[in-house]
Parts: sequence; C-alpha cells; structure tokens
Amino acid sequence: MVSSPLPTINALKQPTSDAWVEQARTNLDIILLHHSHSERKAAGVSLNFMFRYPSNAKMLSEGVNSARTGRTRTL
Repeated sequence: MVSSPLPTINALKQPTSDAWVEQARTNLDIILLHHSHSERKAAGVSLNFMFRYPSNAKMLSEGVNSARTGRTRTL
C-alpha cells in the first residue's frame, strides 16, 4: 500500500490538499467566526427542542448536553 504524502484528518476519506490548508491558514478568522455561529445556532436549536418537547426525557438530556458542550448527536 502506498502512503499519501498529504495528511488525512480524522475520518476524511481523501487526503487534505496543501491548497486547502493554505486557504484555511490565510482565512482562519473567517473560519473561526463561521464555526462560532454554527455552534451558537446548534445550541439554540437544542434549547428550542427542549422547550417544544418537555415530556421527552431523552431529548431533554441530549439537549442539555448539546447546549453545554456544543456537541450534537442523532437521537
């Protein structure tokens, strides 16, 4: 098996190109701002579900965890 000279990040199926890495480094402020907006939106959606479905204990538990940590997972 031939190893790729480009790094593979986590579970990506293709190696990360040098051009993409350079773009990311050049625009790190934009990437971080977009990421923070996405995290904020995900936390808001979790809170909305918690108030919309208060009788669903599993959803409440997952929603609280998601809102606290910013991590979401499929229920």
